[in-house]
Amino acid sequence: MKILAIESSCDETAVAIVEEREGRFTVLENVVSSQIATHAKFGGVVPEVAARLHVPVLPEILGAMTMWKRGDIDAIAVTTGPGLATALRVGVETAKALAVTWQIPLIPVDHMEGHIYANILDTPIPNSQFPILCLIVSGGHTELVLMKAHGKYELIGQTRDDAAGEAFDKTAAQLGLPYPGGPNIDRVAKDGRRDAIDFPRPMLNSGDYDFSFSGLKTAVRYYISEQKKLSEQNVADIAASFQQALIDVLVKKSYKAAQEFNVNSVLLCGGVSASKELREQFAEVFGDTNIEVIMPNMKYTTDNAAMIGAAGLQNIKNGYKEIDPFIVDADPGKILGGKWKWEDETRGIVNKRAASMLTELSSPSTSGAQRFETSSVHEMHEVAMNLVGDLIKAHVVLLKGDLGSGKTTFAQGVALAFGENKPVRSPTFTLVNEYPVHNDKIDRIVHVDLYRLDKLDAEESRNLGLEVFLNDPRSLVLIEWPERSEIELDGMELQFTIEGGKHIVEKN
Repeated sequence: MKILAIESSCDETAVAIVEEREGRFTVLENVVSSQIATHAKFGGVVPEVAARLHVPVLPEILGAMTMWKRGDIDAIAVTTGPGLATALRVGVETAKALAVTWQIPLIPVDHMEGHIYANILDTPIPNSQFPILCLIVSGGHTELVLMKAHGKYELIGQTRDDAAGEAFDKTAAQLGLPYPGGPNIDRVAKDGRRDAIDFPRPMLNSGDYDFSFSGLKTAVRYYISEQKKLSEQNVADIAASFQQALIDVLVKKSYKAAQEFNVNSVLLCGGVSASKELREQFAEVFGDTNIEVIMPNMKYTTDNAAMIGAAGLQNIKNGYKEIDPFIVDADPGKILGGKWKWEDETRGIVNKRAASMLTELSSPSTSGAQRFETSSVHEMHEVAMNLVGDLIKAHVVLLKGDLGSGKTTFAQGVALAFGENKPVRSPTFTLVNEYPVHNDKIDRIVHVDLYRLDKLDAEESRNLGLEVFLNDPRSLVLIEWPERSEIELDGMELQFTIEGGKHIVEKN
């Protein structure tokens, strides 16, 4: 069986043809067009720009690869989620048109599942290797997933704030290193000492398998601010020490989970799996066990369509039932192992508790200065929920404060008040995240992070789509690092600080 695969979930436009023969998946063609050079000036991926760049490139690759003829292609696989909504739709709508025209099945593929199946492009995974513990580490995700069989997943841990790739990117920016941060920190760290600085290992002994990297990047920021000047050796030592702290958490939590769930194999995947140090230490920690370590070929670590083709072929082998292509739609909030949004009627509906809370809290609007002290994630969420009435009235909310001061946790609380149950993470990597909500007051929460930008001028505001959000009265716009904006931003100001171990929120 031969499958055509399309990937456009972020900033790579990719097309591949993958064949399954006698249980092995072979990549016949694989083309990836990267947008990194374009997004580098923003210090991160701009969703609207990414989508616009996919539009001319995807047909060009497809035309060259297929001459717009089906040939012996049996099905089409396309990344349908998670990812950037506008970027996903370019690939999804193209795939739908081809499937209908060529009258062949369309297979929606979960992007995270694609990263997992990047590992079987060279070597099949026999049933004897299950259960498998998967560590997925990328710019937008950090997850520990228990894979019980092909297509059977259980999420056992995930990041509560920044993904590992985001932490790399933000730390690189603090050190004056270019985007993307991961490979550049990996490069500079080779000349540094990994034990030069004792950075924290967040949640290492939390008793669960969740991650948090916000505090780590904040520790780096504080260390840098205490130095009079950073020499090349200083930068190398910071990079090496930061990288080691992050790897320690990833590796040790993976090892503990592998022991607890009695797995036969551990699998590393995602863009951050290209890190030489992570690969070496991941393999080393399991070297004295009977657990097999599976890692993808370096060329399949970052986003590509070959991995989507592999996942699509495996879905067919698992008994995939053909569906009407017209019901398939981009699903940016897809959770690995969960249903697609057209299959799950309950997604996006505000739960009763959240609806009741929203009604109670949004009626009165508090006035005057207020100060809140919080010592836990739950308390920060409660503060956000108690300010929902003011936030709706303000329309635009400016979240000011240092790294790790609680801004993203506050945004999570706002989303929870509107019944948004999927993880709300820092939009450092994408600059803008959107969360549709079903409410009579607003249609969406827009979470913006300007940290990566040296400045936000009128042109960059248009690229981000910020003007549209600011002029839409049914959008609740939360903006982190508004200080980076050269254009005037009017809205409610909230100041976030850390005092004596407590996170403080002040409303003026």
